[in-house]
Amino acid sequence: MIPLNKKRLGLSRFTGAVLLLFCLLILTTPLQAALVDKAMGSLASGRPDEARRLARKVLSDNPGEARALLIMARTESGGRTAQSWAEQTIAAAGNRPPADEAMVFLIEAYAATNAYGMILERAQKFFRIFDRKNKYADAVGWYEALARLKLGRRSAAEADLQWAISKPKSTDWNRRLRLLYADSRPSREAAVPVYKKLLEVHDDFIESQTLLGLIGAYEEQCDIDRAMIYRGILEERYPATGYNYLAQTGPRPEAGLSQADEAERLADIVYAVQLGAFGDKKNAERLRDKYKQRKYTVHFFSRKVADRKYWVVQVGAFTSLEKAKQLQGDLQREDNATYRVVVR
Repeated sequence: MIPLNKKRLGLSRFTGAVLLLFCLLILTTPLQAALVDKAMGSLASGRPDEARRLARKVLSDNPGEARALLIMARTESGGRTAQSWAEQTIAAAGNRPPADEAMVFLIEAYAATNAYGMILERAQKFFRIFDRKNKYADAVGWYEALARLKLGRRSAAEADLQWAISKPKSTDWNRRLRLLYADSRPSREAAVPVYKKLLEVHDDFIESQTLLGLIGAYEEQCDIDRAMIYRGILEERYPATGYNYLAQTGPRPEAGLSQADEAERLADIVYAVQLGAFGDKKNAERLRDKYKQRKYTVHFFSRKVADRKYWVVQVGAFTSLEKAKQLQGDLQREDNATYRVVVR
């Protein structure tokens, strides 16, 4: 009988166990990666419960899988639990993705509660780890600039915004940065060129917000004709915005006027009810003729804005804002439509 070498036998068993674990690791890692990919796909296609179930399965075998941790954060219904998952993602990923995405997730969560100090802290940490070429840099830059503006740190915010408008490429978030740049100008007049450049962007959110900015800019300059035209464009393209500044507050006061001079200026203002501003002249003419038949005093004219011609239809001419608003209410009830009080 051949005697057994116990020491050699123990070593062989240890080596076998290590090899077995190594083989299991080789086989398990691709399976986990496939499960995470499947979970990400479920999340992208609007199946958060399935994504969460798959992520939990991965985490039961590998608690430090960063992408699975991020899925848990994104499928949580907000609050501290979601933030905790995001923090775990950052700890697990270190200085590599998806730590960048998890940081953006945390910043968005802080933005929902107006926690501007926390936004700024996270944004600064993001840029200490990731450079400005990171795919989330524009989004983080927007939140960073917004937080600085809200916290009264205008000069620091200005540096962020100047960086944004100097970039040759214009991503969705970079366009939002440009919009924030225009909105934060001390003089709305200085913002007009930026707003007009943004109108070239085919994005509903950017265009609607830019139109609002232009309306405000021209009203501050007392350029009522241009403000009215841009208001008409906004109403025609984005009726859901419900923009109705004058109907709510009346005209803005003009800077530098005494109360007596302001009262005199207001006495010269004539109000009308705007029924629409149309790119199609025939539509405008039909509306004009309809109200002429109803014996209203109709104002019909055209304006050219951004190389496009618009035909404007208004009725009435009042020195009293209250009377104009009364006609607005009567017409809206009669026509079951929404109209605007404007300054002629």
